[in-house]
Amino acid sequence: MAAPWLVLALLATRPSTAAAYDSVTGGLVLAGGAVASVVAYRAMIRIGRLPDDARVLR
Repeated sequence: MAAPWLVLALLATRPSTAAAYDSVTGGLVLAGGAVASVVAYRAMIRIGRLPDDARVLR
């Protein structure tokens, strides 16, 4: 999940790339990416959850 953000951080060191995100549209793209990352992370956690073991003795 962190890989795209690391690539963005590396690309942001170049002034031309940073200028591309220095607008309202660029902010919306970054916000949309952040929302998508959080949703994907939550989905990974839910999909990867182990099933609860059934209790044998009650």
